[in-house]
Amino acid sequence: MLVSFLCLFLFLVPTLLVQSSDTNASSMSAAARALDAFLQDYAYRAFVRPKTGVLYEGVAPSNLTGVQTAGMRLRSGSLWTRGVEMYKEFKILVGVVEQPYVERLVLVYQNLGNWFLWYYPLQNYTYLAPVLGLLASNASDLSAKNLPELDLREEEKEEELT
Repeated sequence: MLVSFLCLFLFLVPTLLVQSSDTNASSMSAAARALDAFLQDYAYRAFVRPKTGVLYEGVAPSNLTGVQTAGMRLRSGSLWTRGVEMYKEFKILVGVVEQPYVERLVLVYQNLGNWFLWYYPLQNYTYLAPVLGLLASNASDLSAKNLPELDLREEEKEEELT
């Protein structure tokens, strides 16, 4: 209980500070990164006995009503050779690789609902849809916290000249 309160406190304080002062890009980015780490933790909690390629719905805390999070563990080779047919609103095509290379990775899905207005404000613009996120991280230790993100890239294909 105390740990949840501390996580929530550490999560909300930067947000409130960001909203109460004139913000710059780096402070907004820091709040968004804190949110990513926070939601990643909640997605990882759904992995009790994870199976590869199965979608696990995470449960966001009650104070973040409307936020959805989920996780899927994959082998790197399967991601490259098969892709992911449908992962919520995302389709990952064949030939996508992660950098740096890891044997297993986790794709963490985020749908921020209406909370994206706090973390990704744009002056003089109106959002027409919620902000969705898909983050990749190393799945070798699912109990680790604040894992670094992996880059997902399409593998460069060599052209044959005939």
